[in-house]
Amino acid sequence: MKEWTAIIPNSQLIVIPFPQNQPSSWSAKLYLTPSNSVLLTAIALIGVCVFILVIIGILHWKEKKADDREKRQEAHRFHFDAM
Repeated sequence: MKEWTAIIPNSQLIVIPFPQNQPSSWSAKLYLTPSNSVLLTAIALIGVCVFILVIIGILHWKEKKADDREKRQEAHRFHFDAM
């Protein structure tokens, strides 16, 4: 005997009883009907990813700007070892 405990509400479950004399080898197919919540979840996920990418871009730009400023200060520094 086979048990299927993870049946999702508002879905269609189709059981294929083949071979008929071996219920343990029957298979089940679960069909989901997509709803607006799937679309909203995808939009939210994409929004969060874009938000994180913007934050990473801003931090990268600030770091690059600070590195350039530091490089310019190093170039203007007088080196006593060169004398």
